[in-house]
Amino acid sequence: MVTHAFHVPESRCQVGGSVHIAGDQAHHAARVLRLAEGEGVIVRDGRGRVASCVVTSVSKDRRSGEWLIEARVDSMTERPPPSPAVHVLAACPKGDRLAEMVEGLSQAGAASFTPLIAERSVVDPGGAKLERLRRIAVESLKQCRRDWVMDIHDPLSLDAALARCEAAGWRVVVADGTGGRAEPCSRDTALLVGPEGGWSDAERSLFAARALSLVRLGPHVMRIETAAVVGAAMIHPS
Repeated sequence: MVTHAFHVPESRCQVGGSVHIAGDQAHHAARVLRLAEGEGVIVRDGRGRVASCVVTSVSKDRRSGEWLIEARVDSMTERPPPSPAVHVLAACPKGDRLAEMVEGLSQAGAASFTPLIAERSVVDPGGAKLERLRRIAVESLKQCRRDWVMDIHDPLSLDAALARCEAAGWRVVVADGTGGRAEPCSRDTALLVGPEGGWSDAERSLFAARALSLVRLGPHVMRIETAAVVGAAMIHPS
């Protein structure tokens, strides 16, 4: 039997208490899923808290016309973030391919995604696009039953990205066809994926100066969204 999953950020629900599901999720549950009293649901806050609940009411506000679902919390689990974690910093492909990449990265188990602005990048996602990517990450959390939502960070230049990785203590590997085969990571790792125009000579010199590992993700040239997802899956520890 399929148990429907919902995302309620900062729900802070306790066993025996109630959790409220509203907005688009409640509308979809009531009108499309036909959720009814007595059915079991899973509520995640996206930060490791997972509640098993039973629906106690499905109602519609007469004034606003909005649906509201209330559920009783029967059990609660708190799960730590995945460790070691995979963080993907990648140039952005054009159009809907970026959304597909973010959804794929979430399914592959990446802990975070940061748009990388390299010398040959052609897409620098703005605020509205980033917010859409964050919504996609939340939808993916429900679909693939992640306990922690994949974080979507603001774009960074390559220098700033490397500085963040160093500050966080992450190992850094760079996707490149000249590298060795990618292997599962044993500690928190950042995967850098360049633009379709490839890394510039200056960027390659930077990688060499920092003694960063180059990894090959397969026998053929891949699009950005393919390389990012394949790379995340290859170095994921599970």
